[in-house]
Amino acid sequence: MRRLGTIPAGLVMSLVAVGAARAGVLEHQTLKGKAADAEFLISTPETCADGSDGSADVSVSVFGEESFVTSRVSGKTLINAVNVSVVVADSCTGAVSIATGQVEGGFDALTPRKATLNATVPLTDISTGAPAGTVTAAVTLQGGSIIGFTNEHDKTVFPDNSFRTDQVKATTRPATLTGSLTVNGVQFIGHLTQALMFDNKDSVTDIGR
Repeated sequence: MRRLGTIPAGLVMSLVAVGAARAGVLEHQTLKGKAADAEFLISTPETCADGSDGSADVSVSVFGEESFVTSRVSGKTLINAVNVSVVVADSCTGAVSIATGQVEGGFDALTPRKATLNATVPLTDISTGAPAGTVTAAVTLQGGSIIGFTNEHDKTVFPDNSFRTDQVKATTRPATLTGSLTVNGVQFIGHLTQALMFDNKDSVTDIGR
């Protein structure tokens, strides 16, 4: 689930310095958005060199987000991106490789219960930096009933008596998928292990005294 990022420390210190002579709101950030996460796994049995049973596993994680962030200091920002990670693991040899990728755009949250992922994401091996292929997604997610609800309100007081409030509201729904998702030409759509959809609202306020 996406949470609004922490305000950078340098920005907080500068705001405190400016606001030392006056009380009031130093910064106010809000995030409103939707996101979806889908997990896939293809596990192929194999016989290890010592004759024991093993497996070669390829797991794929796809995360899409569409959020709108407003900030009293930084203005307005639209976030729309698709992130992918692919992990290849061999239980016989212990070998593991991880590739990741991200593209701007590609996620469309049509309603709280429906979204699409349409993106071609180049992969990069995180160990070598070499290209590791491509993930191509053309997927529609259909959400079910709400299975999780978050409503949290936190307050942090700083040594100068300024404080920060953070309020989070979010819902989680299971989802079904239709369409196509391939990794280097291999179809994964029939190997879904979990799909979730999120509807998030986050508000952070810094107050000076």
